[in-house]
Amino acid sequence: MSNKRDISKLNDENESENKIKIQKCDSNNLSDINIFLEWLNKNGAHMENIRLEYLTEFNRYAVLKKDLKAGEIIASIPQSLIITQEIAEDSIIGRTITKYLENQPNEIKDLTLSGRIYLCSFLIYEKYETKEKSPFCRYLWTLPEEYDDPLWWTEEQIQLELDETNLSYYIKERRDLLKSEYNVIEEACKNTDLFKSSKALTWKNFLWAYSSIYSRGFPSRATKTKHNHDNDNTNDNDNNNNINNKASIKDIIKTKSTEEFSIGNPEVEKCNFCLWPGVDMLNHRRGQRITWKVENGMVHFITDEDLEAGKECFNNYGPKGNEEFLMGYGFCIENNPDDYCRVKVNTGMDPLVDRKSKILVKLDNIFLLHFLHAKDIFVNKKLSNKLLNMVRVLVMNEWELINYEKKINSIEEDKLPEIRKTLIEERISLRNEVVMLTTLKHLLETKENKIVNSRRINEKKYPNIKSNPMATIYREGQLKLLREARILVENKLKTILEDDNIIRIEKILNDETLAEILQKPNVEIEWDEESLFMFYLMINRNDPRFKNLLGEDKTIEKNIIKQYTSDGIDELDEIFQQYFEPNYTQYDSNICKENLYWAATVIDIYSFIVQCHVLGEDIQFFGLFI
Repeated sequence: MSNKRDISKLNDENESENKIKIQKCDSNNLSDINIFLEWLNKNGAHMENIRLEYLTEFNRYAVLKKDLKAGEIIASIPQSLIITQEIAEDSIIGRTITKYLENQPNEIKDLTLSGRIYLCSFLIYEKYETKEKSPFCRYLWTLPEEYDDPLWWTEEQIQLELDETNLSYYIKERRDLLKSEYNVIEEACKNTDLFKSSKALTWKNFLWAYSSIYSRGFPSRATKTKHNHDNDNTNDNDNNNNINNKASIKDIIKTKSTEEFSIGNPEVEKCNFCLWPGVDMLNHRRGQRITWKVENGMVHFITDEDLEAGKECFNNYGPKGNEEFLMGYGFCIENNPDDYCRVKVNTGMDPLVDRKSKILVKLDNIFLLHFLHAKDIFVNKKLSNKLLNMVRVLVMNEWELINYEKKINSIEEDKLPEIRKTLIEERISLRNEVVMLTTLKHLLETKENKIVNSRRINEKKYPNIKSNPMATIYREGQLKLLREARILVENKLKTILEDDNIIRIEKILNDETLAEILQKPNVEIEWDEESLFMFYLMINRNDPRFKNLLGEDKTIEKNIIKQYTSDGIDELDEIFQQYFEPNYTQYDSNICKENLYWAATVIDIYSFIVQCHVLGEDIQFFGLFI
């Protein structure tokens, strides 16, 4: 399944050397692959409908020998030829590892949960130690000696091609995790003779085994009947929920997972891998209509559409983003319709995070990682509702939080599931929506700029490293998703900033009542924006738009004002005495200390400074978002 397939064969000239060294063949000598196909058929497989052809010395592909109708079998293999985790665990090296783990602490035992340790050690042992005595030797000898995925790249290549992308962080953590797993195998085998003759238990061979599994492996759950037509996008972050992963945002931040950075969707079902000799040679084509069916001990690869003889026969790896393709198989698809970019929301040092996390738990929206899907961004022109909702909640000020807590806590628990979708999609307030959009824009812009700038710096730093075309496709795909998502945010922001309910300084200066009062005393005062806003609010205290901004209950209103002004009461008194009391109180009864405190509270709750670049226009203003 990798795009780079080294071909290995036995050296027939020296039988003793065959047991030690496996040599590569070229495209003119296919005896090894033919022997492999014969081995498959002798052991109950049916591969007679396909033959192998070569694009280059190291790149082979399967071609149909005859026309097939929808519903016909392309190839079949017996389940006895499938290399599973269970087989690996039951092998001599598997039992050795299990025995070693019996007396190890839980943090060591946890490293084996994925099954990688068993499968990787099994492949190394069978290929290099058991050699031709292994029942799987014919298969193992056809596997590449090296792979194209980024785990094999140098640190310089990774920095040049992937710096500041999700994969750059993923690779580091994945390598660290794999080295921990490799160390477990080393320790388990240290006092045994398992690798005494071959000395094959090395980091490179472990990496070879890992890449073999992940570039060619099938999920073990696919041994049940499975249709793959690319119509089930498991990356849909809005539709996947894992009830066992429910936790508060604070808990998620505090809990250090095995890998903070990952690929794919962490919410979808986990599974083990297994290897299917023969059928793993088929390349990927998106949308290929196939079905895997298990029947009477056989796994059948069935076409769901008519196929023509002489054409390449494809598998369908499923709807994957280029992140998964590059890491798993070493290739990417240009303009991949299933591509995605992961965006991680940061809570910062918000003192209100505990209360906000409780709201997000009620909304069933606790994952900090979100996906920008190509279909959503490029086709549907929409952003994930869960992403928008999470940022809305996390940027709430205390006033918005108090009111939203009342709203969501008033909903009966049994009715909450049916109205979650509505709650997640709706605005919280005008101010909150503007803050949410500017925050999200900054998040996307920062991620985009980091990738662009780091690439520019690293091109100068590593001028002699040849650019990897697959990494370029991946990187440009990530940037395109980030740019288009940012533009969607900016369009939303531009529309909302035209709302008539936003009060800017221009509207205040054009208020006739305020202008008339300002001209009455024979004094010159240099007003700052915030003082003018307070002046405007005081004289409009009874305006229906402003009257109940702090609620209808006057007692509660007084407590709110006291809470918000307690730290700055002396400064407000000074402003009142310096500007309002000697010059303006006689012209309007609403110009008083109580209303100044009220105005200052309204500004504290409903104001925001907009300062950003939106669709080519620099926008900067202080406003009230009522």
